[in-house]
Amino acid sequence: MQVLAVVREANGTFVASFPDIPGATALAENLDQLMARASEVLAGHLDAMVERDVELPLPRTLAELTADPAFRRHVEGAMVALVSYTPPAKPVRINITVDKSLLARIDRAAAAVDEARSGYIVEAVKRRLTADATAGQNRRASETPRLTRSSKEVDALFESFEKALRDAGFDPADRDARPEDFRRKGL
Repeated sequence: MQVLAVVREANGTFVASFPDIPGATALAENLDQLMARASEVLAGHLDAMVERDVELPLPRTLAELTADPAFRRHVEGAMVALVSYTPPAKPVRINITVDKSLLARIDRAAAAVDEARSGYIVEAVKRRLTADATAGQNRRASETPRLTRSSKEVDALFESFEKALRDAGFDPADRDARPEDFRRKGL
């Protein structure tokens, strides 16, 4: 399925908004990154609506949009793009096999941000998919892989996470800490 995005550039940052999906906005440093992020933002926004049992808006057709005078005024001076997404579906239970020590690290990290293990893993996968899509587009465009903004944000998140652990008296390298240890200290 595709949804129309209105794309604008301001001060070197590209912004995509979706007239039929209020609240969903993507930002990026270039158009290639923007299109990859727009698809993930749209999917994430719609997934969140489904989780909250909010009725999904029905995107208007191109004919309906072009017949709307307010829409035509809104897109003056902007670019428009069709962004593909997969409509949200009901979550599916899966079984995976993971190294015991990695599972312990995942549990500690999830507990530190007060998330369930599965939610933490899903968010990590979504971030990786976005980073991979962006990195793939960058490689095709320049043939020179580079660190993307989302990777920097993930690095910053891990740095702040490790700082929070140290501030709470934990050693980030401690492989024996358990989720209940974090809960006892109020993390």
